[in-house]
Amino acid sequence: MMQFITSLLLLACSSALLASDDYEPPRTANGKPDFNGVWQVLNRANYNLEPHGAQAAMAFRKGPVVPVPAKEVVALGAVGAVPAGLGVVQGG
Repeated sequence: MMQFITSLLLLACSSALLASDDYEPPRTANGKPDFNGVWQVLNRANYNLEPHGAQAAMAFRKGPVVPVPAKEVVALGAVGAVPAGLGVVQGG
């Protein structure tokens, strides 16, 4: 048990010593931070970053009164539906 605690303490101390304070994040040609990469939100703002209500589909066609989902989307059933989302835009 004592050997386990000693090795844990040694691991904690060595990781603190190996941590580098001189990390320089990648920059673009004009010197600003490079934010290229994969970004992911952890809510339902999949395609629309502003708050939005639920929709039957993304693709609509002209209907008798109001636009209705496209025939291809209706074949998908609920998979083609767009859930409501709270959005991630602050003050926009």
